[in-house]
Amino acid sequence: MNPKATNSVHDRDSKNTGLKSNTKVVGWVGHCATYILLIVAGVVTLVPVIWVIISSLRESSAVVAIPLGLPNPPQWSNYTYAWEAGKVRVSFRNSLIITSASTFLVIGASTLAGYSLARLKFFGRTSLFSVFILGLMIPFEAMMVPFYFRMWNFGLLNNPLSVILSFTAFTIPAGTLIMRAFYAEIPQEIEDAARVDGCSEFQLFLWIMLPIAKPGVVSLAIVATVWSWNDFTRPLLLLQNPDARTLPLAIINFQGAYGLIDVAPLFAAAVISFLPILLAYFILQKQFLQGIMSGAIKG
Repeated sequence: MNPKATNSVHDRDSKNTGLKSNTKVVGWVGHCATYILLIVAGVVTLVPVIWVIISSLRESSAVVAIPLGLPNPPQWSNYTYAWEAGKVRVSFRNSLIITSASTFLVIGASTLAGYSLARLKFFGRTSLFSVFILGLMIPFEAMMVPFYFRMWNFGLLNNPLSVILSFTAFTIPAGTLIMRAFYAEIPQEIEDAARVDGCSEFQLFLWIMLPIAKPGVVSLAIVATVWSWNDFTRPLLLLQNPDARTLPLAIINFQGAYGLIDVAPLFAAAVISFLPILLAYFILQKQFLQGIMSGAIKG
């Protein structure tokens, strides 16, 4: 055997081995960097939440003196005080009514509109879809002055219906876009089989298409719920009566009314405001993540 050829093969094998080793090292470093970044992001996200919860169980004077202390003993009366004296109970009820009605209307309209634009063939479908896309480009802040006077003319100021109608109108375009993506990817064979079995258009939508698009519906429900629950601008503009205000407004007014002396009840009100959203997410997180992944795959 030629010695030069043997040395060439040996050198090539050595280079391949070194390249594989370098690739493994680079991959290991990349994985470690990814985990470190995720841990840092998790800590940055959780620390403020944990601090608010702990501070809500301390005395206000202790929170002001030592912001990073622990409750000793836990002051559960802060929640009672915030719930009653801070009118969080009334605001919680208002937020629950507005969020439930708004989410229901958004889901109902978006699922129907998304199905129509994705599966039905009719004249002007593309143009109508462009109108929905245009709705995503118009923020509520650009329309709130004429919308305010329109609600005033209709006598709906200080009425939860004004916030519900506003939120629904400005959220339907985004909801329709989400649901259209899910309906468009359902195989045509499923629709044809249902029609052969005698399903009407509404039966096809209600019994076949809607259950298949369940991950999208759950994702839309969670997004709409979070948007509506945390909405601040619409209630601030349309609900000027203190008894009609929602939780975000109640927290701001609570701070303005009681100042820094009672910061602990203020933190308690904040915990009451975000706790329902956290519970809803933990209950529906599997469906939500499934919907997000399905939307990403569908592109």
